[in-house]
Amino acid sequence: MTDTPRAYSMGRGRTERCEGNWSPGAVTFSVDGHAYETRTPADTHGIKWVFDHPIHLIMNLAVGGYWPGDPNGNTQFRSP
Repeated sequence: MTDTPRAYSMGRGRTERCEGNWSPGAVTFSVDGHAYETRTPADTHGIKWVFDHPIHLIMNLAVGGYWPGDPNGNTQFRSP
Protein backbone atom coordinates (compact mmCIF):
# COMPACT_ATOMS: atom_id res chain seq x y z
CA MET A 1 0.00 0.00 0.00
CA THR A 2 1.25 3.43 -0.87
CA ASP A 3 0.22 6.78 0.56
CA THR A 4 -0.90 7.91 -2.88
CA PRO A 5 -4.39 6.69 -3.82
CA ARG A 6 -4.60 4.89 -7.13
CA ALA A 7 -6.76 6.35 -9.88
CA TYR A 8 -9.50 4.30 -11.46
CA SER A 9 -10.61 5.10 -14.98
CA MET A 10 -14.09 3.99 -16.00
CA GLY A 11 -13.47 4.72 -19.65
CA ARG A 12 -15.56 6.92 -21.88
CA GLY A 13 -19.22 6.00 -22.07
CA ARG A 14 -19.02 3.19 -19.52
CA THR A 15 -20.92 2.91 -16.26
CA GLU A 16 -19.91 0.77 -13.33
CA ARG A 17 -21.16 -0.04 -9.87
CA CYS A 18 -19.00 1.84 -7.38
CA GLU A 19 -19.03 0.84 -3.71
CA GLY A 20 -17.48 2.00 -0.48
CA ASN A 21 -17.60 -0.71 2.20
CA TRP A 22 -16.95 0.64 5.66
CA SER A 23 -16.26 -1.15 8.93
CA PRO A 24 -14.58 0.06 12.12
CA GLY A 25 -11.26 -1.46 10.98
CA ALA A 26 -11.19 -0.73 7.24
CA VAL A 27 -12.70 1.17 4.33
CA THR A 28 -12.61 -0.61 0.96
CA PHE A 29 -13.52 0.98 -2.36
CA SER A 30 -14.66 -1.34 -5.16
CA VAL A 31 -15.76 -1.07 -8.78
CA ASP A 32 -17.90 -3.86 -10.23
CA GLY A 33 -17.09 -6.03 -7.22
CA HIS A 34 -13.31 -5.68 -7.54
CA ALA A 35 -11.58 -3.93 -4.63
CA TYR A 36 -9.08 -1.35 -5.81
CA GLU A 37 -8.23 0.46 -2.56
CA THR A 38 -8.44 -0.44 1.15
CA ARG A 39 -7.49 1.87 4.00
CA THR A 40 -7.03 0.89 7.64
CA PRO A 41 -6.07 2.71 10.85
CA ALA A 42 -2.42 1.78 10.13
CA ASP A 43 -2.55 4.02 7.02
CA THR A 44 -3.14 7.17 9.08
CA HIS A 45 0.47 7.32 10.38
CA GLY A 46 -0.70 8.27 13.87
CA ILE A 47 -3.58 10.54 12.86
CA LYS A 48 -6.84 9.60 14.59
CA TRP A 49 -8.89 7.01 12.64
CA VAL A 50 -12.37 8.52 12.42
CA PHE A 51 -14.23 5.57 10.87
CA ASP A 52 -14.72 3.59 14.09
CA HIS A 53 -18.21 4.91 14.80
CA PRO A 54 -21.42 5.54 12.80
CA ILE A 55 -21.20 8.37 10.27
CA HIS A 56 -23.51 9.94 7.70
CA LEU A 57 -22.57 10.30 4.06
CA ILE A 58 -24.16 13.02 1.96
CA MET A 59 -23.98 12.48 -1.79
CA ASN A 60 -24.93 15.09 -4.35
CA LEU A 61 -26.15 13.34 -7.48
CA ALA A 62 -27.31 16.50 -9.23
CA VAL A 63 -27.50 16.56 -13.03
CA GLY A 64 -27.04 19.70 -15.10
CA GLY A 65 -25.49 23.03 -14.41
CA TYR A 66 -23.48 25.28 -16.63
CA TRP A 67 -20.82 22.71 -17.52
CA PRO A 68 -21.33 20.76 -19.65
CA GLY A 69 -24.83 22.29 -19.67
CA ASP A 70 -28.37 21.48 -18.70
CA PRO A 71 -29.76 18.07 -19.75
CA ASN A 72 -31.66 18.10 -23.05
CA GLY A 73 -33.16 15.61 -25.49
CA ASN A 74 -29.69 14.30 -26.39
CA THR A 75 -28.67 13.58 -22.78
CA GLN A 76 -28.17 9.86 -22.19
CA PHE A 77 -28.94 8.35 -18.80
CA ARG A 78 -28.07 4.86 -17.69
CA SER A 79 -30.98 2.40 -17.70
CA PRO A 80 -31.65 0.48 -14.47
